[in-house]
Amino acid sequence: MDLHDFFLNSEVRDLLDSITLIYTYLKKIFTDTYSEIWFTEVNRILSEENVAYRVYEDGIVHPFVDAEFETNRASALEALSEPRFGEARTDFEAAYRHLRDGNSKEALRMMFPAVEVAAKVLFPAAFSRLMPNEIDRHIVPRMHARYAGNQPALDAASQLLRGMKSWINAAQPYRHGQEIVDAAEPPTEFVVAHLSTGATYLRWMIELCSG
Repeated sequence: MDLHDFFLNSEVRDLLDSITLIYTYLKKIFTDTYSEIWFTEVNRILSEENVAYRVYEDGIVHPFVDAEFETNRASALEALSEPRFGEARTDFEAAYRHLRDGNSKEALRMMFPAVEVAAKVLFPAAFSRLMPNEIDRHIVPRMHARYAGNQPALDAASQLLRGMKSWINAAQPYRHGQEIVDAAEPPTEFVVAHLSTGATYLRWMIELCSG
């Protein structure tokens, strides 16, 4: 295979996947030095060319919008590290993978089940669908118990949970799809904001309701 021709003419998805495959091969066959050189050089090129992707420690390429976006993604993944959140983590990673591949609608659709499945793990058999009223029924009481005696925190957290209910409502048009054949693509800035906000609520919900 002519790698030069491949890198110039391949689809973006194939190019990004090849970065991971080369990293994995180098790490398996040679010493870590070679894979680390590949890791460093690819990230340098992506940064210098202002390409919105970065290679992470596992060799997988993820979207890179800005530092805050990446921090939210990484923090939510850490919160989903327990085996019981395996399905939610799969949906969460799929949302960012679809964003990477330019499939904004699927990115939006997969973020919601990531939050919903995590909520079902935290509250087994409590509801079949995560709707705004479930926030009031299940998460608000946990918030009051967690922040008891701290009125400023209770007041501020109540406002944030109202925002989470709005986030759930905002996900519904994309969760169920649009009825017209040529459905409008969601604006990129909305997709980024929705995923980043969802990651924040996901992490906070797990921290608030675990233990």
